[in-house]
Amino acid sequence: MVKNVIKKILPESAVDVLRYAHDSIVRIPDDIRAMTHPIRRDSIRRLRRFKNQYEGKRCFIIGNGPSLKNTDITKLENEFTFGLNRIFLMFPELGFKTTFFVSVNDLVIEQSAKEIQDLDMPRFVSWRSKEWLTPEENLFFLYTTYTGPKFAKSAACRLWEGATVTYTSLQLAYFMGFSKVILIGVDHNFMTK
Repeated sequence: MVKNVIKKILPESAVDVLRYAHDSIVRIPDDIRAMTHPIRRDSIRRLRRFKNQYEGKRCFIIGNGPSLKNTDITKLENEFTFGLNRIFLMFPELGFKTTFFVSVNDLVIEQSAKEIQDLDMPRFVSWRSKEWLTPEENLFFLYTTYTGPKFAKSAACRLWEGATVTYTSLQLAYFMGFSKVILIGVDHNFMTK
């Protein structure tokens, strides 16, 4: 009832400001835990090496939609690529590994922890996955959340997941300095059972 009264009294932009402010306040304990946790602090320190490292270059973010079956991804072997979630299952078929690996889905990470741990490229995972993965030099724990929509310009800060690992990857690509990002296999018009 209070929400409805506020919506009637205030303009929509003010309601949005209040909504984001509320979300920010509610998230403070998580923000503090994420930014002070030793695993995250170490990841933040190591992430600095990626800041604008690929400035002016292009990259491909490879989703996992059904259109991949009709796409010759082998042509991307010498390109900068972000592989998402269980992309490693395609590595033998592709004949190459992606440049980067990204996963923020807790279930995917829990079920594939061994495979993710064994990958040798830079891997970017949600810091929630610290339960299933052992920290190492090329494994970066990102602070990702489902709330507070925004596009983060720094991977050292909170990244909004946007309900898809693709959105997290776009923020990483921006942070790394890529000037052109091409999405492949990011399908929005398929049906599933």
